[in-house]
Amino acid sequence: MLEARRVRFGLLLGATYALLLVVLGYRVYEDASIPLGSVALRQPEKLKKDFSLQGTSTERLLVNYLYAPLIGKWGLFFGLHAAFSLLLLAGLWRLAYRLIGSEGWAWIAVWTVLPGLYHHHWGSNELYYPYLTPSLPAKAAGAWVWVSLLEGRFGWAALALAFATVIHPSVGWQTWVFSLPLVGAAQGRKRWPYALSSLFTVALTLLMFFQARPNPSQALLWQKIFLGFRMHMHFYPEYFRPSSHGLFSFLLVSGLLLTFRRDRNLFGVFALYAGSLLLYVANRYTVGWEPLLYSQLPRATVWLKPLGVFVLGKWLRSKLPEWPISTRSAFLLLSLIGWGAFRLARHPEIGRDFLQVFRWRESSVWKLGLWGDEHLPLDAVVAAPPRGMSALFALQRSAYLRIDFIGRPDPQAYRQRLLQLYGIDPVEGASAWRTLMTKGDSLFVERCRTLPDSLRLWGITHVVVPAWACLPYRLLWKDEQLALYEVR
Repeated sequence: MLEARRVRFGLLLGATYALLLVVLGYRVYEDASIPLGSVALRQPEKLKKDFSLQGTSTERLLVNYLYAPLIGKWGLFFGLHAAFSLLLLAGLWRLAYRLIGSEGWAWIAVWTVLPGLYHHHWGSNELYYPYLTPSLPAKAAGAWVWVSLLEGRFGWAALALAFATVIHPSVGWQTWVFSLPLVGAAQGRKRWPYALSSLFTVALTLLMFFQARPNPSQALLWQKIFLGFRMHMHFYPEYFRPSSHGLFSFLLVSGLLLTFRRDRNLFGVFALYAGSLLLYVANRYTVGWEPLLYSQLPRATVWLKPLGVFVLGKWLRSKLPEWPISTRSAFLLLSLIGWGAFRLARHPEIGRDFLQVFRWRESSVWKLGLWGDEHLPLDAVVAAPPRGMSALFALQRSAYLRIDFIGRPDPQAYRQRLLQLYGIDPVEGASAWRTLMTKGDSLFVERCRTLPDSLRLWGITHVVVPAWACLPYRLLWKDEQLALYEVR
């Protein structure tokens, strides 16, 4: 019986990951998913003039060592993505089973969260990503922090928390804070490993906070640019999806009501979420105290979503019949969904751009990147339109500006370079970001056409543009989507 259950679990785990691949795809690189510092660690001679590296946050330094061995071996990133995705899904199912107590209902709850409620979030943060961003392995470990605390396995919880904190400190400390009510379930010395890991998490978080604070003379400009412009969708509730406000309010209220007097520790978790989020929102629209604003507490709601769904699942299980899953049906699901994912990954168009497992080299981004990495001089400085940031990374050369880079470069220089390349002033906030995303490509092409002397003066040696653009420079490479020019 136990062996059959383990087989069934493995089959459904694989089927769930295959489902995520079918629904959300997989990209080798997207949204600064591979830390630029890992490239600089492996191949420093290629990025000596990269502006973004001047502002690399200390938070991003440790994770570079996880990624560095794979730089240049882009096909191997899928294996690491699969490993951490399966670890995350396994942790979520174990958490759901622990709270619901039913194998079938636990899977229903997991599927409700992923992919059912995907894209419903507070602050554009999710548990799972269809690319290997550092947040994914950190949250995979974070799921096991919750599981281990509920099961009273504080040694495992300590290891998982330490790993999550090293890979992504903000994920680590937020997981630690909101799971604190669960720590009271154990007694005495059983908690000492977790206490040590907690001290490590707090110490590293404080170190990161004080090192990452902007210069006082630039603090106001930094906040306008990186919170109001670059990251407004992560920090400011008025830019979150209205449907997500309703979802999280419902999950929070349901969690409080369903755990009140039934589970003191879980009630403490939901109460902590309620108090913290109310405080964050009140601070946003009143005094604007910077430490609380920079904490980006909405990111922590990635755990509120599964916890709320799992608690609701426990209540529904008491009202509805059991939902059994046989090993045969699990095998059938894995066979059908897995075959579907395989066929999509082999498709000449879908596999090229959406599900990049086998045919990623055929995408315009990576064809350009592989060509440029071989032919461009090591001291090249490349500029690109907003929609060309992935190509900019694939080229593996210094960039004049990476708008998707997550770091803390000099805000005045960042503003100046945005104005130079796109004619957009980031101090105008979210409206400027929307203009950049909708009109940035055409604005960049126009400035490349009319300001060739300025580009050379700024030190730009090459530009990536959409294939439809025709520039008065030397054309080095072109396909149906992208083109690379040498600025002369």
